[in-house]
Amino acid sequence: MSGVREKATARAAGLLALLALVAAACSNDDGQPASTTAATTTTAATTTSAATTTEATTTTIAVGTVRVAPDGSGDAPDLASALAVVAPGGAILLEAGEHTLGGPLLIEVPVAIRGMGSGQTTLVGEGAPELLRFTGAGPFTLEGITLRYRGTEGANGLVVDEGTISFTDVAVAGAVRAEELGGSAFLILGETTGTIDRCTAEGNQEHGFLFGDTTDIRVTDSTAAANGAAGFAWSGQATGTIEASSAERNGQDGFRIAGAADPDLAGNRAVANTESGFRWSETAAGKVEANIARDNGFSGFVVLNRARPTLTDNQSEENGDDGFLFKGSSRATVARNRATGNTWAGFRWVEQASGTAEANTASGNADGFWVADDADPTLIGNTSYGHHTEAGNGSGLVYSGTAGGAARRNEIYDNDWGIAIGGGAAPSLADNEVHDNTSNQVTGVTFS
Repeated sequence: MSGVREKATARAAGLLALLALVAAACSNDDGQPASTTAATTTTAATTTSAATTTEATTTTIAVGTVRVAPDGSGDAPDLASALAVVAPGGAILLEAGEHTLGGPLLIEVPVAIRGMGSGQTTLVGEGAPELLRFTGAGPFTLEGITLRYRGTEGANGLVVDEGTISFTDVAVAGAVRAEELGGSAFLILGETTGTIDRCTAEGNQEHGFLFGDTTDIRVTDSTAAANGAAGFAWSGQATGTIEASSAERNGQDGFRIAGAADPDLAGNRAVANTESGFRWSETAAGKVEANIARDNGFSGFVVLNRARPTLTDNQSEENGDDGFLFKGSSRATVARNRATGNTWAGFRWVEQASGTAEANTASGNADGFWVADDADPTLIGNTSYGHHTEAGNGSGLVYSGTAGGAARRNEIYDNDWGIAIGGGAAPSLADNEVHDNTSNQVTGVTFS
């Protein structure tokens, strides 16, 4: 071990000598620092007149690639020191092992930081309010690294405010929520653009991934698991896409879209989250295709307030409440979705919800399609079957409260009740195929 320490000491001494030479080379005759603008560049500008000649020299020494080892034996003793000498746009290579941050690390220049894989290279720290923050024009690249927070004060893991990012195989864990501060693993703000691929947020006290402001990020093949709030969340006017990603066992929702955000979601999974699988609120929108919600505590897909997403070819299975729930004044477009084995209705509209539902299928829920309160969606060409309860009132299509709307060309069969209509409801029914139910139509029903 003494040999390793002597080697680390020699490396550190060499770096200090290099920095001293840089400082000397970058000083003018009066001892003041000269401007530094480029890596390993000397520029001489000469102005000549009849009486005088003036020469000004600008010199910068910076390193294109800096290697950092956990024991301090690399080109720089730690990540902060490497950032001080790497050229803008250069790369820092973190060797396998655990690297300790002395405090929150602020990065303001373009750089690529690469580890040996998120399972091999770890950055740890305990300083609030975040482990690492990038702000600037970018590009900012992170690859093959785990960031782990070990402090007790409220802190986020990885924060980006502006610039262009490229994150691949990055994991963030341990972010703490305290006094309403911190707790998110990936916090992406401002006008940030870029990509997140094969990244993981697990075991953080707030959100796994939070995209705010006007960010526009493409997320692929990423996972948010066992976080305290939502797995993936969008707010403000955030946009972008998320594909082939998974939200599992989070304390609230799997995917949450709020404010005026409108990301597109395709081919994602929300499984065993405490509340809903997918949730839209306020005026949120976006295209939602081929996603799966399964075994979530509440509903699989929830659309609230004045939200207006377009839901196509999604599946909602075995959730604790409804497969698809539409509330408030929401107006969703719903086509070719399937709801199976949910505890309550496959599709439910309540309050003043409206919109259009076409060519959807509900099977094996307590009820198939339920329209309640003052809701008035238009239901066209849907299929509802296999809804049975112990009380014998599992219905293919239910209207309760003062609900209205229209139902045309739907097929309803193999239920306890085909269509059940409460005393105050006034739907418009036309050309529906209602057959092979215990009772094809029941009117004047009182719903508890």
